[in-house]
Amino acid sequence: MPVGGGSGRTGQWPGHGNLTSQFFANVFLDPIDHFVREELRAPGYVRYCDDLVLFGESRQQMWQYQERLAERLQTLRLCLHQHKTHVAPAERGVAFLGIRIRRDGLRLLSAGVRRFTRRMARHQWQSETGQCDWRHLQASVRAWLGHAGQVNSRGLVKSLLRRIHFGRSTEKINR
Repeated sequence: MPVGGGSGRTGQWPGHGNLTSQFFANVFLDPIDHFVREELRAPGYVRYCDDLVLFGESRQQMWQYQERLAERLQTLRLCLHQHKTHVAPAERGVAFLGIRIRRDGLRLLSAGVRRFTRRMARHQWQSETGQCDWRHLQASVRAWLGHAGQVNSRGLVKSLLRRIHFGRSTEKINR
């Protein structure tokens, strides 16, 4: 059963796009990592910046994890985000960093696939009108392919890339 959610902040925190934000999240939340692994002994735990997921054996255990984690976060003047913290059966899976985590595997969230498709349509239009920033396009495609490569999505990626054409000719994007 996962419990997940970003931590609500009582103080100021740099934005997620800022590399120092990721660094400070790792430094500042390191005691929480140790607490979850060494004191709670959760059978599964994943954290990226201030987003985290815990897995446990029962609903009761998860509620205890949530209560103890909330208490520990208060010592750091942090709290669990009221609307993003959930206790749910693992069969339902949990959305985390654009991926649905389930016992049977990982899948991309459809919202992320739609955003990628819209972004590629915008880049396609820009390339047809001579306004395309090719470096930005290349970085965008590589970033999404790296993200999609974390899950079993080879068929989806091939299908999406076959539909993308850039420039005034019919040349496909270099795969």
